[in-house]
Amino acid sequence: MTGQKQGKSWHNPTLDLPEGYRLTELGPLPDEWRVVQLGEVVTLTMGQSPPSTTYNVNWQGLPFLQGKAEFGDIYPRPVKWCSKPIRIAKSDSVLISVRAPVGDVNIAQQDYCIGRGLASLSGKQDLDNMFMFYFLLNSKSRLEEEGTGSPSHRFPSSARLPMRCVRCRRGGRPRSGSSPRRGS
Repeated sequence: MTGQKQGKSWHNPTLDLPEGYRLTELGPLPDEWRVVQLGEVVTLTMGQSPPSTTYNVNWQGLPFLQGKAEFGDIYPRPVKWCSKPIRIAKSDSVLISVRAPVGDVNIAQQDYCIGRGLASLSGKQDLDNMFMFYFLLNSKSRLEEEGTGSPSHRFPSSARLPMRCVRCRRGGRPRSGSSPRRGS
């Protein structure tokens, strides 16, 4: 798409949207998708480090993730476990780095104990977690900008999560064969 971004809205008078699409501040979207605040569609669990006396390397308890250091390309690679976890990221949730560097994401393929460097995001109602993972992966630079206001470059306040995102129903995809296209 070649529309010019002006402020927070898109303007391209030559954009020819197919039936069932509309122009939004994030660009063309299917009619049934909505632009919302990220905090409206996810449940956020901020990590909290358990006492170090509960850490181990003997696979006792839940795998313990402290931050981005344990992240792989898509799934984390734990090196420690915790026998008394305090905060737990549920299986299939999106793990996100909340301290510098802010915004790196992974997917929890099982339950994990999460420390202060991570948060867990789970879609509310019908928000698909894989959609959220790829949305956040694509939005890393915006997350970094949101996190640079504080001295330690932390993730935005858990109550606000001000970033705009799209909401589509679970499994919601654009209609087959239709996509936004430019007019002549």
